[in-house]
Amino acid sequence: MSQAFRYGAMGVTPVSMVTALQRLSSIFPIYSGWTMNNRLARLARLTWP
Repeated sequence: MSQAFRYGAMGVTPVSMVTALQRLSSIFPIYSGWTMNNRLARLARLTWP
C-alpha cells in the first residue's frame, strides 16, 4: 500500500521532493516519541507526590 502512495506521489511531484519527504518520515517517530515521553513525565510529576 505504501508503495502505491510513493509511486503516485512521484507521478505528481518531482522525485527530489518525494525522496526528501521520505527522509523526513524517519525523523517523525523519534520526535513524536520524545514529545510524548516529555508530556508523560510532566504529568507524572504533577500527579505523584
